[in-house]
Amino acid sequence: MAAVTVLSLAAALMAPVPVAAKNGAVGPVSRGPSVLAAWIFLDMDPSHWAAPFVGPMHRLAVIRGYPDGRFYPNKSVSQVEALVMVLRALGYDEDELDPTARYRGLPRAAAWAEPYVALADDIGLLDELPGFNPQKAASRAWVAALLVAAAGVDEEAVEEALGLAPFRDMDDVPPEVRVMVRLAAALGWFQGYPGNWFQPNRPVTRAEMAALIARFLDYEDLPALDGVVRGTIVEVDDEGVTLRERSGTRTYRFAREVTVVVNDRLAGIDDLAPGMKAWAHVVDREIVHISARGKAAQPATFQVTGVIEQLRASGSTLRIRVDGQTYDVDPKVKVYNANNRPIGFKDLQVDWEVQMRGEVRNGRKVVTEIRVLDEGVVERVVKATVYHVDVDAEKLEVVLDGGTRKTRVDAEGVPVYHIGTGGQASKIAFYRLTPGDALELVYENEELVEIRRTGRGSQVIGVIASVTLDGPRRGLMVDLDLDAEKEDLDWYPFAALVDVADELDGRDIRRLDQLRAGFEVRLTLDAQERIIRVVVTGVENDAGR
Repeated sequence: MAAVTVLSLAAALMAPVPVAAKNGAVGPVSRGPSVLAAWIFLDMDPSHWAAPFVGPMHRLAVIRGYPDGRFYPNKSVSQVEALVMVLRALGYDEDELDPTARYRGLPRAAAWAEPYVALADDIGLLDELPGFNPQKAASRAWVAALLVAAAGVDEEAVEEALGLAPFRDMDDVPPEVRVMVRLAAALGWFQGYPGNWFQPNRPVTRAEMAALIARFLDYEDLPALDGVVRGTIVEVDDEGVTLRERSGTRTYRFAREVTVVVNDRLAGIDDLAPGMKAWAHVVDREIVHISARGKAAQPATFQVTGVIEQLRASGSTLRIRVDGQTYDVDPKVKVYNANNRPIGFKDLQVDWEVQMRGEVRNGRKVVTEIRVLDEGVVERVVKATVYHVDVDAEKLEVVLDGGTRKTRVDAEGVPVYHIGTGGQASKIAFYRLTPGDALELVYENEELVEIRRTGRGSQVIGVIASVTLDGPRRGLMVDLDLDAEKEDLDWYPFAALVDVADELDGRDIRRLDQLRAGFEVRLTLDAQERIIRVVVTGVENDAGR
């Protein structure tokens, strides 16, 4: 299957090609849901809060744009406009309405909607509303009543709604629609304002109407709408989604370009999860838009401990056989070796003892995590101090703790981490290692797998004041103030192995017993401030020549 592209909101808000309204009507432009033009609504920025709803509702031809290419998201909807939008969402196509149908008393300004109004009257929808004034702005209470009446909400939902705490301003709601307002809130179509206020008389805008109808389409008992499927997500992957609908379970592929909205926010396919209620716009059995609400259902889990008998990998299909039973393996499975280090599925071997965790998906056990309990791996951690770093070859010269000889370490491709004072590890580049650094070299079965820097080396520049080669005070007394007449003395002990060199013409200083007071030196110290290298850079007043 070709790669699926999750569309941005800009692409999701494609506007219709403007056409002249019939009979000069002022109403929205009438275009089919599949007609898309090459621009977005001029007044709908993709960051607009209602963009996740306006795009899908426009593509379904539930709410349409205007001839000037604008949507006017903040414009209030009239009662007749709200009625038409809801009827479209119920699947009543304009082409199937009786164009000769009449509704007595409809103002001329609303004549464009007369077939819809006549239909609403015929099916009894208008009888369930608290009055119908076509040109009056549709209030939140009126739209709540419209949605509940159109959905034909059952008595069980009414009882559930009455169990909720009422809004603080319910006295402002007409008595005949108070239950409807509470129902609309209980079903998640309406959300109150801070402080548990509903503001029933506040006009509903076009942007708000798009959001309300998008949530309304979640309701499972709505009649079938051409191109819309709804149900509960059973399974989802990169290629498609399986929905449990009222008529059975069906799987739909994602179109090459698809928009995804989860809990009223633009999302990605990875944000969809089993257990969510969803509705989708389907074209040729391919989903071009899907909206989902709710939390992911917690799948049944399992844990198995046993010995690997067989491993199979074919493309993204992975399977493992443990103690006589074969399990599917999630392509994104997490695998850890016996030392809790991440490895790949391909690194597993037959006869290893493992502990597996997973979840039950569609009746099948799918492994999501594998931890190796016994693979015969022996981990060894060796402490060392860096003496030389070959950055180009990624090699080190180190002295192991307690040792007096240098050891060469091939570190090519080995990850390096710095261990902070709190024990946290952060990955660093190899070239960040310097002489004097304290290391832990981690070996598995004698193979170097990790380098940890646990301490930093440093350098000191000064003039040797005295040299002690024997006894507990074996080391150098160094004057750190090269310019001032007053001495600034500090003592540094020798490490077990000390390199000695010079940068002087005509000298060959290679041993500790060649060091003299008055030598200007650059000292390399390990993490414990012991001298591991002395470089003589000058002789104060040519002393000692």
